Amino acid sequence: MSLRDGFAPEEQAAGNPQREGGSSSRAASLTLRVAEACVEDIGHAVGRLSPDDLQAIGAQVGDVLKITGAAISVVRVELSDNDKAGLIQIDGTTRSNCGAGLQEQVTVALTGHELAVAVRFSPLWVGAAPATIAPIGCSRT
Repeated sequence: MSLRDGFAPEEQAAGNPQREGGSSSRAASLTLRVAEACVEDIGHAVGRLSPDDLQAIGAQVGDVLKITGAAISVVRVELSDNDKAGLIQIDGTTRSNCGAGLQEQVTVALTGHELAVAVRFSPLWVGAAPATIAPIGCSRT
């Protein structure tokens, strides 16, 4: 079994299909320095990168990136305002989740993802029934 980007081949096949006109020769990962997030990104799991860094890993705005520091976290990609290559702007929650602090280096890689069909919320107290939220047009179970 071979691994690429930390996922087994069967997990890679479940990810995003190759984009039209896209090339299959993308960099597996990129090492970036952590910077403070924009105020509007706090609590939204957004990572901002320069256009050059996005191109280097083969990502586009809206893709999901895996950030590896002492642990692993994921963010949705947006363009940075300062266009400084070599930086990723993430909030304190994401920094905590990936185990990295400001000015520390993390490894960033494009990862596959799928949209949720339904979301189930479980209450924190005993005896309450869990709630299921399904998209319009789907039957609830």
